[in-house]
Amino acid sequence: MATKNNALIIVAVVVVFVAGLLGGYYIGLNHPSSKPAQSYASGKIGIGEMTAKVIAKSNELITGNINASGYTVGVYIGPGVTNVTVTDANISNANSEGILVLETSDISITSNYLTNNGLNPNGDGAIIGTIGLYGTSNSTVAFNNIVKNNVSGIVVASESPVVPDGISSKVKPMNSTGVILNGNIVEEDAGGCGIVVVAWGPLMTITDALVMDNYVTGSTFGQHGPTGPYVGTIVVAADFPFSQADNNTIMGNTVIGGLEDGIIINNQASGAKDLHNSIINNYVSNAAFQRLNLPPFDNATDMNLANETNGIAVYSNWIPQNNNPPPEVNFTVIIGNEIVDEQIGIWLANAGMYSVFNNSFVSVQTNMISHNGESTTT
Repeated sequence: MATKNNALIIVAVVVVFVAGLLGGYYIGLNHPSSKPAQSYASGKIGIGEMTAKVIAKSNELITGNINASGYTVGVYIGPGVTNVTVTDANISNANSEGILVLETSDISITSNYLTNNGLNPNGDGAIIGTIGLYGTSNSTVAFNNIVKNNVSGIVVASESPVVPDGISSKVKPMNSTGVILNGNIVEEDAGGCGIVVVAWGPLMTITDALVMDNYVTGSTFGQHGPTGPYVGTIVVAADFPFSQADNNTIMGNTVIGGLEDGIIINNQASGAKDLHNSIINNYVSNAAFQRLNLPPFDNATDMNLANETNGIAVYSNWIPQNNNPPPEVNFTVIIGNEIVDEQIGIWLANAGMYSVFNNSFVSVQTNMISHNGESTTT
């Protein structure tokens, strides 16, 4: 009898596991939702002619299949709309963002599957994310599968009316702080970087973002999508005059392949600053490989970036005749990273007071190069 009961228990466990695998989520693995679309508001979102398949309301749960064909955005979470959860949704075919979050806080975007979005991007594709949070704080984007889209994977940015960002009318300037990006899979996304954390607009700031345990891939060996190479890369940047990206952490991520360097912290405008950012315990392999085979992508004017492939690049693109006062990238911590198959492991330019230690290098020609920088620990 005991043997029979044990056998029944084993069968029950197997059935539960298989059912979970077919319809559930496990760490780092998402499946398209099998749930039918729910009834949500849709239509124009009050910004130019932009439309959304789903227009969220405060305290709403959004789930199910969302085919955004013909709409600008799949799911729109607008200014002041808080405590929204988007989970177990399959979002596809939006012309621009799959999920657009604008000027709000306390948003949860978890365990969703997003594919084939960004079909006709509205504005500057380099700053449009398949999941895009602009001027948004204290929110979480976790365990999503973002694959084969035509814009950046995830973008977290401050909001500014001064520069285009895919929003077709004037918006309220708003900084961003405390956004968590955790455990997402970002694969085969073209038209922009895998994960972007950026102080967008003059005088704007982005702080205390945590980019942790994500898996980001880009093109290798000539692999391309229909709109170009898969860019890959994780970027923290302050690219506008007197903008600032501070206290952001990139930790425990895996970055493989891509057009750009694997992990980048940079700025390239007068008075811009990247301060006290950290790159910890990441794995980077074959990053910037496509730079060997294609013309430079959006770093064509980065005069302070090496021509070689770099696993990690921390630099201030200071051009004396153009950038005064000079931008700063200071107090960066680079600890415990593994860098594989690169020409240069860590590239630093115009970086001050950085700390670099306990990194490992495998099949790397030059472990580290510092150009016009100074180090506290090596």
